[in-house]
Amino acid sequence: SASNTDHRILKQVLESCKAPSNSKHVLQAHAHIFKLGYGTYPSLLASMVTAYRRCNLPHTARRLLLWFLSSSPNVSNTNLIIESLMRSGEYGLAKKVLRKASDRNVITWNLMIGGYVRNVQYEEALRTLKDMLSFSDIKPSKFSFASALAACARLGDLHSAKWVHSLMIDAEVELNPILCTALVDVYAKCGDIETSKEVFYSVERNHVSVWNAMITGFATHGLAREVMRVFSEMEAEHVSPDSITFLG
Repeated sequence: SASNTDHRILKQVLESCKAPSNSKHVLQAHAHIFKLGYGTYPSLLASMVTAYRRCNLPHTARRLLLWFLSSSPNVSNTNLIIESLMRSGEYGLAKKVLRKASDRNVITWNLMIGGYVRNVQYEEALRTLKDMLSFSDIKPSKFSFASALAACARLGDLHSAKWVHSLMIDAEVELNPILCTALVDVYAKCGDIETSKEVFYSVERNHVSVWNAMITGFATHGLAREVMRVFSEMEAEHVSPDSITFLG
């Protein structure tokens, strides 16, 4: 439709504005957006905020964001703007939205934790999980834990990995292949290959990713004999290897 075309073109214009010399184009796009009634569209709003910051107009970006928050957006719109800001690498602004949002749900927190991981802000991801537990009645989901474990793995932070794992045990989280893989992977990457092995043999191993995590873990620790043994067990349990298996 025409409205979708306008929306897409305006978003592309904003995303192309990456220097102070483009500020005039941002202002023109901003005027068009409000003239067409798109001012409250979260994805366009996030693009405008990001464009203003790239064009060295942080105060305008901040005013626009505060205007959005003053309108008491519903949780869906709050989540959409957090997601858009995280995709643009604007995790600092996403954090401001989280702090000022009047309504949050588990998706809000997951977008923050996962967004920090994607933006290589691993300590912030773990800090946000702690905030979720301390200042919210919302319980972490499987996605919350998977993102937190990914952060621990990137940091090589064994203490935090054990903390996240203990939270999962206390919450009686039912492990899916993603979480099984994440647990095997995080302990191996944090240097505790024995616990990685214990986890591997205590979880369901019907998905190739779980086997890949164990094989990669043993390979990283230089345990070639263990790699071959696990590969043989994998064949015996009729789990088909993939390209990652052989890279391990």
